[in-house]
Amino acid sequence: MENQKIRALCPRGRVVLPRKLISEIGWEPGQRLTAMVNLRHKTVEFFSKEDGGLQIGELGILTIPKGFRDALDWEYRDRLAVTVDATEGTVLLALHKKFVPKCVFCGKPEDAMTINGMNICNEHVAIIRNSSHNKFRNTPQK
Repeated sequence: MENQKIRALCPRGRVVLPRKLISEIGWEPGQRLTAMVNLRHKTVEFFSKEDGGLQIGELGILTIPKGFRDALDWEYRDRLAVTVDATEGTVLLALHKKFVPKCVFCGKPEDAMTINGMNICNEHVAIIRNSSHNKFRNTPQK
């Protein structure tokens, strides 16, 4: 039986797997896992193995090593499709959708740059620049 969910990648490369999906394949917190990376399809498949190098956390947290994320071009906020195959006892992670920053004011993804942790498009940067420039120009001199 296959089951799929979409999860976002956190800043430290963690993905939270729903407990229901984990229990379907019989994994327990702390279970040792082995990962197979497929660079051609940009996927990672996890399966249970005694001498595996990865572990699943108590809350279903699976940390994807930085080397894997770099090789697969996965970044913070990317949305991953998590597919669980209970008959095989595997979890497959694949890129569902790349995160595209959007302007906090208009929601446009074009040319959004990050300023003080906020994504702002060029149009709104110009508006802010002009309004702050006018504000200082109209300030009375002492």
